[in-house]
Amino acid sequence: MVDLTNKADNLLPIFGASGVDTKLNTCNDTLPSVLDIHAPMKSIKIRIRSCRFVNQEIKDLMKSRDGVLKRFHQTRDAVDWANFKESRNLVKKTLLEAERNHTFEEVTLHQKNPNSHWKIINRALHFKIKERQIYSKDLKYFFAAIGRNAVEASLCLAKKNNLAIPDEISVDLPPIDELFNLRTVTCEEVRQVAMSLPLNKAPGPDKWSAHLIKDCLPVILGPLTEIIDCSILTSTFPKKWKEAEVIPILKDIDHEEAANNRPLSLLTVASKVSI
Repeated sequence: MVDLTNKADNLLPIFGASGVDTKLNTCNDTLPSVLDIHAPMKSIKIRIRSCRFVNQEIKDLMKSRDGVLKRFHQTRDAVDWANFKESRNLVKKTLLEAERNHTFEEVTLHQKNPNSHWKIINRALHFKIKERQIYSKDLKYFFAAIGRNAVEASLCLAKKNNLAIPDEISVDLPPIDELFNLRTVTCEEVRQVAMSLPLNKAPGPDKWSAHLIKDCLPVILGPLTEIIDCSILTSTFPKKWKEAEVIPILKDIDHEEAANNRPLSLLTVASKVSI
């Protein structure tokens, strides 16, 4: 907080800048420089949950298989490739046998618990492969095409039912002045909204968490209020606050198929104060 207070003078140009994007960029350039010193971003490798039926013998077979594959990459010899395929098939066979034995032991252990039986059966069932597979690397294209696919499906449905689609649809709207009326906000109102932000929400593209906003609020309250007021007066929402980090959330079993995931947009936490 002391370092951020010392750099508070870097936030003063916000009050003299004309555009809301310029004001926000000034704030974004000041805060990360302090965060890089005290809270630098780190990449953490998340360990996958260990498989219960993979014992040390299977791990040794996998290690041997990987060694044979590495040797083939170096030699490109047909004999090494044949050895790799033999080792790979042995690993697959051993894994299937170990999984089968583990499933039998689980069923025997929970034979008096029907709920556990269903869980074991769901884990043991193999997924059906559909005709068209969309893999995880194409998720962004799948999500971006949802609107276009919905329009195409609507047109096909209208054509199937012989419904006429007009070229233009006119909607009578009331005057703009009667729709809504926005007013500027005070520092106290911004402070109350910022302090009520939940702490269990993931940050957006700028990686500013709600906890960070609350800790830095004594320094950034004035500039943040100025950015929100400028946005209201100029009827312009900052471009950076329109950006979102989209992550797929699994809603069905097979995560490799894009249709089994739903998009979740992580918005900038500071933008939620102005909403």
